[in-house]
Amino acid sequence: MKKPIYVALLSFVVLSCKTKEVEIKEITFENRYKFSEDIENSVQGLEPLNPDYQDSSVDYSYVVNHEKALEHWDLATNAQPKEHKQKQLDSVRNLYKVNDAKDYILSQADHEKIIMINEMHYNATHRIFTETLLKDLYAKGYKNLCLEALNNDGSDTLLNALRYSKYEFGTYLWNPQFSNMIREALKIGFKIHAYETKGDIGGEVREIDQANNMAKIIEENPDEKFLIHCGSGHALEGNIKFFGGVALAGRLDQMTGIDPFTIDQVFYSEKSKRENSNIFSQAFNFENYSILFDKNSKPFGYKRGKAWMDLVVFHPITTYINKRPNWVFERGNKDVEINMDKINLEFPVMVLAFNSNEELQKAIPIDITEVEDKDAGCHLGLPKGNYNIVVTNKSESILFKKDVL
Repeated sequence: MKKPIYVALLSFVVLSCKTKEVEIKEITFENRYKFSEDIENSVQGLEPLNPDYQDSSVDYSYVVNHEKALEHWDLATNAQPKEHKQKQLDSVRNLYKVNDAKDYILSQADHEKIIMINEMHYNATHRIFTETLLKDLYAKGYKNLCLEALNNDGSDTLLNALRYSKYEFGTYLWNPQFSNMIREALKIGFKIHAYETKGDIGGEVREIDQANNMAKIIEENPDEKFLIHCGSGHALEGNIKFFGGVALAGRLDQMTGIDPFTIDQVFYSEKSKRENSNIFSQAFNFENYSILFDKNSKPFGYKRGKAWMDLVVFHPITTYINKRPNWVFERGNKDVEINMDKINLEFPVMVLAFNSNEELQKAIPIDITEVEDKDAGCHLGLPKGNYNIVVTNKSESILFKKDVL
């Protein structure tokens, strides 16, 4: 930036649909997130099924580019269109009835001590659904939220004291929806626990160690209930072909004698294209978080071979508003427009919104979006509050404050 030319122009910036001028300043800012160009360069020329697409899908999830996260995961798995005939779709509709997922889970929660719900690390909506359960589960005695993604190095102690996530607490927490879920849990009153194994250990040893860690947490809180938010297959019960034959859920049952209520939101997850989606999503076009009951009022669960989960939650297909996923503007979040006309930085830029009472250089942002050029538009999904807004490219950054009323 040529400061003699631009400093005067950067004195004020117009925000949102209201004509309100706010003072801004240049800052030194370490941006931990990757721009789209860099993510795309990391997988340039790769064929489908390359595992690097798994990493790039997660990178896109960190910057809340859900559309590209889904697209890259479909490349990682080589997802293909599923051509279902009309009679097949009609048959599914005749076999099952759609019910509200949250209502059913809460009805079962009274009879359970451990609820396990899984996620895919590239899909922010899995964190959002867990967040929608928190307040009601807490009222039913679930005081402990146990997170696989949280580093088991004392980060949980720091997190419970600090009340917000920092980059050092765990890589997957870099996704704003994950850290917003944690903020909400702490606000409600949950105690957060880490149970991940220490060190770079996988397979059977990891499952055993995770189960031992969880069993200890349960032993230390014998009269309380537990919500475990874990990665994909760790919530599987029964016998499976990996993890040494038994995943975390099954091992926890073996160690404690407590059969967890296991919830899947992974194996029938949203795809980048509707035609790639599972037959249930195509048949019902779910408008809300949903479950299916058969004609005997038995809920639809996940089953493959000798492994299972008790319940499958189906998500609505994401729609896009002002180039952002619709769910960033839900749950009390407002659509906050940032006028980019007077941002005199080289584009593309990244726009990050931080709580004003959280450490700017270390806290996980409330929302992030990348803006290609001045005319592209910039919309953030923010609840009421006071924010520090950072606009940054690869070399320069500016800061201004924003109040969302």
